[in-house]
Amino acid sequence: MLLGQCRTDGNGNAVVGAREKKVVRYDSFRLQVWRSIRLDRVQWSARLEDLKDGRRTQFAGLDALITHLRMRLDPEEIDDLSAPAPIEGETP
Repeated sequence: MLLGQCRTDGNGNAVVGAREKKVVRYDSFRLQVWRSIRLDRVQWSARLEDLKDGRRTQFAGLDALITHLRMRLDPEEIDDLSAPAPIEGETP
């Protein structure tokens, strides 16, 4: 997660820090999530809009949304997300 000011390098990559020229990956989306009830069954749906190009993708469920977002990440990043977060004060 990037906090504070962020500028891009012209290719959509974020550049962090005034003196550093460190380029990081930066994706920006607008997410809409809604719930509907059909035949007494709750159905969650979502729509994701890529703010770079305006492309919208709709999902019939939250699992499909999560799968789509995971596919956009590098495999190493996905492995990092799967690992449990360390608890402060505990040693692994």
